[in-house]
Amino acid sequence: MIAADGKNWNVRPEGNAVHEAGAGKQAQWRFAVSVPADAPFTRPYYTRPDEEQPYYDLVDARYRNLPLAPYPCPFMHGSPFARAFRNRAVVQSSERIPGIGTIQNPLLVGPAISVTLSPSAGAVPMGSKSFKFHCTVHSNVKGAAQGVLRLNLPPGWRSAPPNRRSPSRVTAKIRR
Repeated sequence: MIAADGKNWNVRPEGNAVHEAGAGKQAQWRFAVSVPADAPFTRPYYTRPDEEQPYYDLVDARYRNLPLAPYPCPFMHGSPFARAFRNRAVVQSSERIPGIGTIQNPLLVGPAISVTLSPSAGAVPMGSKSFKFHCTVHSNVKGAAQGVLRLNLPPGWRSAPPNRRSPSRVTAKIRR
């Protein structure tokens, strides 16, 4: 396996290895993939600081004019036949969605835990003493994730609740 980011990904086969596929038959292989601790997150190769800027800044010029940067984990394999060929495919992860079925998505690298605020921005009237917002915590780790969500507020401000242990969605009220 050759990773697009040049890092050493730990790839191990799972289950019984299939060494041949008969005529008109299909063979499948399963692998366990461990992402290197220093692997960069999957993101676009372009960015802009805000919606006011009418153009994007190029972060990585190697991918100029491509719709997306390469996914972090392409899989390359060859053939044991006399005329070897190379086949390139992107490593897929499976997601089961009720009512739709199994969806195959490219493997992406992201944070173990992410936090989203709603609304993400806003204005608070000067005479207002408090406001509400929602905080959603998303876990990408296998199994249960433990933690405490706390807000880093300016001096004199407080929130209710002051913190929350292992929440998935929290509604907080900020007071000054």
